[in-house]
Amino acid sequence: MAVAELKAFLPSDSGGRVSSAWQEYKAGVTEEAKFVKAFDKLETLMQLVEAGGGTYDRPGLIPNYADAAAFPKLEPLLLQVKKELKREFEKAGIP
Repeated sequence: MAVAELKAFLPSDSGGRVSSAWQEYKAGVTEEAKFVKAFDKLETLMQLVEAGGGTYDRPGLIPNYADAAAFPKLEPLLLQVKKELKREFEKAGIP
């Protein structure tokens, strides 16, 4: 619904581009959409690391989230970021 509201607020050409980009992201078919979806998952991990796990209501899951999350196929760079975040969880002793 938020995308539809945003589309209605924007000039038609811009609204159409936003809507198309959202549909592309949701479908997850293009390489760009896959990359963004993977990065979206990693961004969640980054927030958890930065917060020390304290903002997550199920802290026992945090160390395993990086391994258990349903990631799209990761580009080598994002795979390295995922591994580094996992090390940060372990180093910080986040439960």
